[in-house]
Amino acid sequence: MRKIIFLLMALFSVTMYAQITEQPYVQSQNSNVTIYGVYVNSDYTAVCIDYQDYILRSAKRWIRIKSNTFLQYKDPDSGRFVTIKARSVERLINDQVRYEESAFDIKYDTFTDFGGRPVHWMMRVFFPPIPVGVSEISIVGENNSDLSWNGIRIQMALYPDNEDEANETLQEIIKNSKTIYAGNYEGIDIPWKLAFVEGDNHYALLNREKLVGWDIMGVWATLTPTTYPNVFKGTRHYTNRTKTNITVVFEEGIMLIREDGEEQKYIKMNDDSASSSTIANASKWSGTGFALKNGYVVTNYHVAGEAKTIEIYGVNGNASKGYKATVVGADKVSDLALLKITDKDFSGYGNPPYAFKSSMVDVGENVYVLGYPLTQTMGEEIKLTNGIISARSGYEGDVTTYQISVPVQPGNSGGPMFDMKGNLVGIVCAKHAEAENANYAIKTSYLKNLVESVASSSIFPTVSTINGKELKEQVKQIKNFVYMIKCSDMSDISDGLPLHSGDATSTSNIINYPTVKRTYSEDFRVKSVVIERDYTAITLEFIPPKVESKALNIDQNAYIVVNGTEYVMTRAEGIELAPNRSVLSRNMTFTMYFPPIPASTTSMDLIESQFSSKQFLGIKIR
Repeated sequence: MRKIIFLLMALFSVTMYAQITEQPYVQSQNSNVTIYGVYVNSDYTAVCIDYQDYILRSAKRWIRIKSNTFLQYKDPDSGRFVTIKARSVERLINDQVRYEESAFDIKYDTFTDFGGRPVHWMMRVFFPPIPVGVSEISIVGENNSDLSWNGIRIQMALYPDNEDEANETLQEIIKNSKTIYAGNYEGIDIPWKLAFVEGDNHYALLNREKLVGWDIMGVWATLTPTTYPNVFKGTRHYTNRTKTNITVVFEEGIMLIREDGEEQKYIKMNDDSASSSTIANASKWSGTGFALKNGYVVTNYHVAGEAKTIEIYGVNGNASKGYKATVVGADKVSDLALLKITDKDFSGYGNPPYAFKSSMVDVGENVYVLGYPLTQTMGEEIKLTNGIISARSGYEGDVTTYQISVPVQPGNSGGPMFDMKGNLVGIVCAKHAEAENANYAIKTSYLKNLVESVASSSIFPTVSTINGKELKEQVKQIKNFVYMIKCSDMSDISDGLPLHSGDATSTSNIINYPTVKRTYSEDFRVKSVVIERDYTAITLEFIPPKVESKALNIDQNAYIVVNGTEYVMTRAEGIELAPNRSVLSRNMTFTMYFPPIPASTTSMDLIESQFSSKQFLGIKIR
């Protein structure tokens, strides 16, 4: 990473820079006061000191930072040690910066012990700037007896101190990153902009609005990889120096950040000007599509319009079989693409049970959407959401779309929208990033224009066989005609995909009621095992011999064992995680999701915990 930055500084003739080190490693110190950051630019070096963890021996304590405080470093060119003197101090209290009248020898106010909790204070001690390339510094107090820290390592990336150059440098860092997850992300339901970057031995999320100069919040979070290539554990840093643990999961151009039981969703952007509905330029992604007659399928242009490989899953209800398809017509302006299944194994799917309706729908009319949103965290089962037509024009008065209150997520793009009579009335296209329950669907009249220009209106289904039926009955008949569209920017969707674990499987494999060598449970049985490129899913069925229902949960640390390697559960559907409980009745099921496993796997063990009866040993999958 450092080599890349040096090159960029030469390319852009950068004379100003910022170096940010969060939570640096400290070799030794003579107190338990924390160095929480070192920030360097062409004007100064700031060492940030956190008194939150100071051990109080009395209710009050004086703290001094004296003017005879020095910073030492080894010059990267001459190899000589250089000593520079502190020149000012800045104090922070409750996130507010307070500049002191007297810069040095400040007799700070007392610590006050409220029920054993000290007031949280922070300081920044400013020194002259240090050269680019310094990797370690030490802080020496007066007579080496005050607050001192030796071997403070500076490891984070360098960024220019000019806004334009900072953005150019960031984009070049992203471009040169090896991971496909590096890039700019914008919040779907929140207005934040982050960048995921890769260093030599670390990963970080940067606040894209605080890259200029140095800033405490420039580094939004520091991350470390896990055994799952798309999952990172990390620490989020707040301005008041509090920290929380987070989990970051990447899937299909989406970055999910889980913190304190809540989830933030970000979409990967192609560039800073892209809209929040733009699909990321990732190696693979997915969306939703639906059938017309004769093997024609409709989806969004931003889902499949520029893909090199397209596969359609869910034809005739078969979620494990993918059929190759090609784009036969596209309307980039209206965000529509017409596909044709060209796979030699395709034998048809019959006539869709819904009718195509090209006339306008009234405001207030009830509608519903079917699709495959966020499949890696929400599963690959088709999802139903409903709402109303909120307006007959979309974002900024766009007459090609409806505004709808139907909840949609990334992955819903290209999905069909129906009225309650079973008529196709729209195609989902976007989610509003800054408004609650304001999403958009393309009017079917624009689909009619596209189809008539490249095929024939005869491929539109004209008779609704589900008119007058209850919603659940309509969905049962429609779902076999709503498909998951898997796309890739590579020539073959099965070639070159990143392997997640050893020789991870590259094709779907579904095993219903597999043989289990030994189990300790009388209440459960393994109903199915699904092995995909991106995950492994095990569904258990509740079959108690004596009780009708029971309050149950699953340990969040449940795991599977494959060839001696443990894979910890990433999520569960249909059951609460401990300590919460769900009420399960006989024959109810729930599904546990784990990371992908090697393609050569023939059996596995499922273990909830050491003392749980939910242990299934020797589950055969080959």
